[in-house]
Amino acid sequence: MSPDDRPADTTDPGTTTTPGDFASRFFADEAPQFSVTVGAASHRGLVREQNEDHFAVIQRCRSRRVLITNLPLSDLESADEVSYGMVVADGVGGAVFGELASRLAIRTFGEMSARATSWLMRLKDADAQQVRERIEAYARAIQQAFVDEARRNPETKGMGTTWTSATLLGPDAIIAHVGDSRAYRFRDGAIEQITRDHTLAQLLKEQGSPEAELPVYRRTLLNYFGGGDSENVPVEMHDIDLQGGDRLLLCTDGLTDLCNDDDLAAVLSTRSAPQAACDELVAMALARGGKDNVTVIVAAIHKNGNEDTVPGDTFLSGETLLKRPTRA
Repeated sequence: MSPDDRPADTTDPGTTTTPGDFASRFFADEAPQFSVTVGAASHRGLVREQNEDHFAVIQRCRSRRVLITNLPLSDLESADEVSYGMVVADGVGGAVFGELASRLAIRTFGEMSARATSWLMRLKDADAQQVRERIEAYARAIQQAFVDEARRNPETKGMGTTWTSATLLGPDAIIAHVGDSRAYRFRDGAIEQITRDHTLAQLLKEQGSPEAELPVYRRTLLNYFGGGDSENVPVEMHDIDLQGGDRLLLCTDGLTDLCNDDDLAAVLSTRSAPQAACDELVAMALARGGKDNVTVIVAAIHKNGNEDTVPGDTFLSGETLLKRPTRA
């Protein structure tokens, strides 16, 4: 082929991609190595007849195994990549339908994530807009599940649920939030509320209403999954950093209605094992009346595998102790 016969070069010279650009797009920098231990507890409380809360903690692993080589295995083997997803959901709509609502939301999320064409294992895998679009897609699927359920069973129309989730990706966490369950980060003895309550009480507080007038509006949700025919539920999102020694706390309002931030910080300061912290937080809420269902997840972040606690092997769910499977 002569030079005159070659196809025209349609590459835009203003968008030339160098080898360095390719490397930054397709290969993540080596991230700090973190390990995570998790505990969880859920109780129906001392007043409610049924637990309308549900929770889930999910671990995902992306691994590589060398099958055949004449090199030393140490030359090729690499550590598995691990991410964690955790969620608490507090159902509304009465004892029967509240329990169904929180379960429906988490089940729908599980079904959708199992069908995902790619796994988000670190933030380098996608830019901020892609992360937002992915979360919004999950939210639409959850809301559509409520719309479909109401069409099949009209008596469920109006049921709904809060949703507070965290996806742990190495040194980062993505928080997705709808309603009045909460996410906190505990670091160096101080606790920080990450999420904002989507309630009328919170809105009135921000508008300057006196504290004494707020309690009556505390349970009036302004945003939650379900509760109508709308396909879109706005999701509050946060990208936060994590470091060794941090604790991430997710909980329903059955805890925070009875225990303030100082109470939460005191437990997280003295209970380094996540399961012990969860059990004590639930016990504290019960000791103060247990007026609502209470659900707690605590994740402890350990840097470079230097764990300050022995990884827990139990979750407390309701009043039943569930053993996690052990590895051979």
